[in-house]
Amino acid sequence: MQLMNEKKRSRQSLLIILTIIVLSVVGSISIIAHELQRPVTVDVKRSSQIARKHAKLTHINEVQRFTHGTLEYTVVGSTKDHQYVFAVVQDSGKQVDIFKQSTGISQSKAEKTVRGAYSAKKITSSSFGVINKQPVWDISFIDQKKQLNIVTLDFKKGNVIKHVKSY
Repeated sequence: MQLMNEKKRSRQSLLIILTIIVLSVVGSISIIAHELQRPVTVDVKRSSQIARKHAKLTHINEVQRFTHGTLEYTVVGSTKDHQYVFAVVQDSGKQVDIFKQSTGISQSKAEKTVRGAYSAKKITSSSFGVINKQPVWDISFIDQKKQLNIVTLDFKKGNVIKHVKSY
């Protein structure tokens, strides 16, 4: 009887120790993930503040990260006059380019263009940004052969600027 109680206590102790270890590992992973996300969160907040100031945004719909050699953030929003704009924050806020959404193709039009031209099976991401002072849409998609593709479209006219296909 005493031997069974010792085995039961031993199992309970082992279970408690394992539970503590699992909780410690999960907690550590959560803290690390949060710390890794912090710079992006700070950049998004800072870009939003800069865009509000420069583009006079009253409402922000979305903030997109855009990377083509340099990191920039596109803040999508509207002004008090209901003008819908893209405010592209570059060079840590030293440069802000503002584009009225009505002066170019929409995100849905860009995606539709890519779907039609390349028989895209699945659009994986769409983002607006600036490359060499030219506003563009970057559309990533999976094609029929399950390969990743990235198409860069001219924002103003919708022409394909570049198509990169993985192998």
